[in-house]
This record gives sequence, structure tokens and C-alpha cells, in this order.
Amino acid sequence: MCADSGVQEVDTRGLYLYCLARRGLPTGVLRFDDGVQHAPERITYREVTGLVREEPVADWTGETGERNLRDLRWVGAQAGRHRKVLEAVSEYSPILPATLGTLFSERNVLLALIRQRHDSIVTFFDAVEGRDEWSLKIWLERNKACNRLSEHENAEAVRRLESLPPGARYLQERRLREAGESRVKDWMRDTCQVVVDELGAVATSFHQRKILPSLKAETTGEMVLNGAFLVSRELVEEFHNLVEGLKPRLDPRGVSLTLSGPWPPYSFAPDLGNDHREMETA
Repeated sequence: MCADSGVQEVDTRGLYLYCLARRGLPTGVLRFDDGVQHAPERITYREVTGLVREEPVADWTGETGERNLRDLRWVGAQAGRHRKVLEAVSEYSPILPATLGTLFSERNVLLALIRQRHDSIVTFFDAVEGRDEWSLKIWLERNKACNRLSEHENAEAVRRLESLPPGARYLQERRLREAGESRVKDWMRDTCQVVVDELGAVATSFHQRKILPSLKAETTGEMVLNGAFLVSRELVEEFHNLVEGLKPRLDPRGVSLTLSGPWPPYSFAPDLGNDHREMETA
């Protein structure tokens, strides 16, 4: 987390940033019937508009902020509102999405940032226009992959091991396990590259994200690649077909793919620097 000097943990209000977009959005595009009392304010410099709302800084900082962020219902409500704004704006303009909880101390701080990064923001809009982010995760069931890669060697290895005394057998079993793990590691690296290359033939861009801890609800394996593809909306069906075509080739070897989206292009957004307070959620 980082903060500019204007954001303080006192009873004050800041500007919550939803996203940046091209100027000229239709007037009624951001009026919702979901409890939001007014449309987000627009702060514009040349070709870039920031969509913001006034927000108590204490909601996101200090003891109150920590308590709120532990409250899944509160976080869910904030994330839902954030998502609705991004979805509405993206119908009319490419967007540079802000992460949940991005606060600025005052409008001049945000204006200064837009002024400083204006050209790179506009270039980003050009790059993502008509495109969405799709998240692809590759999962590995290590034992299944190891057995499949070594299945032609297993029978002979078992016969050799049975003829060895206990001490030598233990050492040889350990060597075989290490060799198998090394083989899986090399094969998995090559497999991930094949997947990225095949999908990259349709996608505009690829970004490799941080590997996340596996959740039981997601898969029985371990995550070995967490990738984001920027895909033209005109090519989404072809992209999905490629993903589906990969699954039967990889599943028997202990590899599974999960695809989700479309998402705002978070993974491809330029770094806007540390002139604001940003709080990210997983």
C-alpha cells in the first residue's frame, strides 16, 4: 500500500477512482438503479476522463478500513458497484481500470496524474479498444503426469528394484523419483509454452501473472501458470475453441485448463505510479 501526503486517517473524504476512459461518454451512461444516489463525477483532462466518487477515507484506512476489508459482505458490495461502473463505461469506451479501493486525496492530485501520463493512457486505450482480458490458469496433477511420462519405464524399473538389497533399493527409488520430478518440470515448462504460443496466435497480447495458492474448490492440482490474454471481441469464439481443443490433449497427462472472463484489461494497464493510495484485493 502507498499513500500520498494528502490522505490522512481522519474524518475526511477522498476521491475513489473507478477507471479512466476516453472523454465524451454519454450523459446517462452511469446512472444506476442499485442504491447509488448519483452518477460518478467526471474529471477530465484533454482526451482522458476519470470516473470518481467522494468516499470517506476512513472506510478504507485505519481500524475502520481493516474491519471493513475483513467483512466479506462489505467488500462484495463495494466490488459489485465497482464492477457495474466498469461494465457500463466499457460499453462506450476502452477503460484503464483502477483496482478496488484506489483513493486520491483531492481532484488536483488525480488531474496531475492524468496530465503527466496522458499520452501513455491514450496509447493504452488504442491498444485495448474492442478487446477484453481473458484469464487462463494451467493446473498440474503432478503424480498423474509423472506416472504418464514414465509409464513405459515403470515395469522394467520395478523388476530392477526387486532384485536389489533394501539399502540399494532405497537409493535407487530416490534417484528415480528425482529423475521423474525433473522430467515433469521440463515437460511442464515446454507444455506451458506450447499453450501460450497456440493461444497467442489469436490473442493480441499475453501477460504472465503471479502464481496463486490453489483452492480446493478450483481444482485438485497445483497452479503452474496464471496467464492473461488480451483478445479481440471478434476472435473470442476462435480463442475459446482453441482452449477447448487443448483440453483433451492435456487432460490424460494430468494437466487441466480453466478459462474465465471477459475482464477489464487489468493485466495490461500501464503503471500509473504511486501518487495515490491503492488497496488491492485478491
